[in-house]
Amino acid sequence: MPLTDTNAQLPILITGSSEPAVKRLADLLHDEPDWKVTALVVHSTQPVTDVLAAATAPDSAMRAIVVAGGDGDLGVLEALATLDHKLHAPVIVCGSLQSAEATRAAIRAGAADLLSGSPSPPDLVSALQRAVLQPLRHDGEHELGRLVTIIGAAGGVGASFIACTLAHLSATVWHRRTLLIDSDPLYATLGAALGLKPKRGLIEALQQLDGLDATALQGYITRHPSGLGLLSCVEDSAIAPPVDGHSFPTLLRMIREGHEQVFMEGRRWLEPETVAAVNDSQHVVLVLEQSVLHVHNAARLFHMLTQHLNVPASRITVVLNRYSRHATVQPDTLCKVIGCSDPILIPNMHGLALDSMDAAIPLFELDRKSPLSRALINLGSHLVENATTEPDGLLRRAMSAISSRI
Repeated sequence: MPLTDTNAQLPILITGSSEPAVKRLADLLHDEPDWKVTALVVHSTQPVTDVLAAATAPDSAMRAIVVAGGDGDLGVLEALATLDHKLHAPVIVCGSLQSAEATRAAIRAGAADLLSGSPSPPDLVSALQRAVLQPLRHDGEHELGRLVTIIGAAGGVGASFIACTLAHLSATVWHRRTLLIDSDPLYATLGAALGLKPKRGLIEALQQLDGLDATALQGYITRHPSGLGLLSCVEDSAIAPPVDGHSFPTLLRMIREGHEQVFMEGRRWLEPETVAAVNDSQHVVLVLEQSVLHVHNAARLFHMLTQHLNVPASRITVVLNRYSRHATVQPDTLCKVIGCSDPILIPNMHGLALDSMDAAIPLFELDRKSPLSRALINLGSHLVENATTEPDGLLRRAMSAISSRI
């Protein structure tokens, strides 16, 4: 039964068996002028397949189908799966697909994207835009998302905090479909920093790689409420197996097929998965602090990246975290020793960063007005394509307030 039909240009169908869930998604697009939304609630007493076949037939001119449902509501996905997905519009699923049954149903239905059950309007609009453009691509042609690998020159330099914050900013400020990868098989630090506990993750995805595609991979990704995706190892009391570095490049390409922006925290020991990520990265971020040991490690790592892995120096961004102008090691000395260009300076607000990690609240949600937030937005604008340091709305006003105080 139709709920609403708004005036817009491109017709889309929002459907599911939960009226509140369907209405919630339709309301997200109420003020979006580009979409003509038809909302359809289907009930178990109806011939669901027949209803959807009529609503999604080629002559209906639907440009995309948004399904409100996940593990707890497979009816619509299973009904769509019985139809030929080549004959209907691309499908976007809004809901959790943790079970294998739900993942398979989404694949058979021809799902092109997966969002949380309550996506933000920009995330939903971006997914719709991708779905509408998808048929314009030639078969077998994939646009790969951009990859940034972040490596700490030593333990405790804040690489995990920077990786989490940049990924969250990419998803929330610049509205990119973003994935954060944690390849640490033992500690799963990034999941803890985001308050997430994956049930399936990186190791399981690699073990099932032969049966995966970019859509099925979503079943191994854990979503933060912001829409940011996390692919990490699952915390376990047993010793975790190492990441299969030989299969990782294949998985990494699949990840980039389904995301606009990918961040990965690599490790300074340069295991095979870190090397694979470095080789495919548009940017490699090298994080250190102002100590002789850190500069020594960074110089060694910079040399290995440029001389042994043939990474152009122009692709390496050196970040001096917790910067203080009173420290012994200053940027000019660092540049001479490492052989790099001027580093990006991140102010020493260790307490705020620690609060963010301990409380599992992203920095931008905890204190978007701080100089630390501004510095990381500046760093992110250098790494994320077409990002800006002047975001709209509330953040712009925050930036103005900061500028007036310094």
